[in-house]
Parts: sequence; C-alpha cells; structure tokens
Amino acid sequence: MNQSSRDHTLLDVRPSPGPGRGAVSPQSSRDKRTKRSLPGSTVRREGRAISAPPDLSALGDESFVSLTTFRRTGEGVATPVWVARDEDGDGTLVVTTPASSGKVKRLRRDPRVVLRPCDRRGTVAPGAPIVEGRADIVEDPDAQVGPLRAIAAKYGWEYRLIGLVGRVARLLGRGSRDQVILRLRS
Repeated sequence: MNQSSRDHTLLDVRPSPGPGRGAVSPQSSRDKRTKRSLPGSTVRREGRAISAPPDLSALGDESFVSLTTFRRTGEGVATPVWVARDEDGDGTLVVTTPASSGKVKRLRRDPRVVLRPCDRRGTVAPGAPIVEGRADIVEDPDAQVGPLRAIAAKYGWEYRLIGLVGRVARLLGRGSRDQVILRLRS
C-alpha cells in the first residue's frame, strides 16, 4: 500500500478489554472494518461518523489541528494549534502564536506546513487526512484584527481565558506581548 492510500484509510479501533481479561482479544473479521475515505465522504472511526476533510478550508471545522513545520534538516515538528477560517472567505485558515515561537522561526525559513486533525494534546488518529500548504506570517497589528476576531468567535470563553493567562504572565515578567497570525493556504 503506498503512502497516499495509507493516509486515507481509517480503521474502526476498539480498545482491548485490559490485563487479565484477554488483553489481545481476537475480533471477528466482521469487526475488523476498513473504510476507504474519499474527499467529502463519511467514514467511521472509534464508533462515530466523521467527514473526511477534502481540502485545507475544511480543517477550519476541527477544534485542534496538528501544524507541522520543518527544521533545517527537513525533520517535521508538529504542534497542536487552534485554527479558524479567515473572515476574508478565501479558503485560508488562521492561527495565532507568539512571534518568538519556534514554529515562527522555522516558517521564516521554510513556509511549508502539513496539517492534520488532532486532539488537544496533539495526538493524530491513525489514518487522519493530511493537508499540505504554506504559511504566511502576518505581523501588522491592523491586519491581525479580522483573524483574531475569527479565532475569538470560534473558541469563545477558552480564547478569553488564554488571553487572561497571557496578560497575567506578562505582568509577572513572563511571556511575550508580540503575537503573529499565521495565514495558512493551499
């Protein structure tokens, strides 16, 4: 199976019953379902139906996305981030991050990114779709207003809480005020 077909295959994963109860339980062939994911199709993962994102803008519906940037050596560094659709409506996604973060330093050298849906800890499910793109760094505070509004609208109280924690950290002399927007495009 080539890399492309492996990336678009999702398995119905069931947890093992635990130690002492047949930690490796044989499953019937009927339970070992593999569903092929096509753009815009619905598949089952861990007992719930999800829609496979057909493109970059579809990842705007995800709560968290694993954003992979690349070191000089070509090694990828994945970070879970909040992502929202840009208010411009042109299919780009936006992310906010400290200007001094490692991902911004890596993106200044190499704008390539790889995005995959993930959980808040950055765990990517097996077979999660991969979307490749490029990132533009937006440093102009006036140009950041719309993207910040989109992120605040999507994440609500969580965004406000993180903002409060950041302000407290700055008052204590820890943390940076300088934020940038990453505009992600195909």
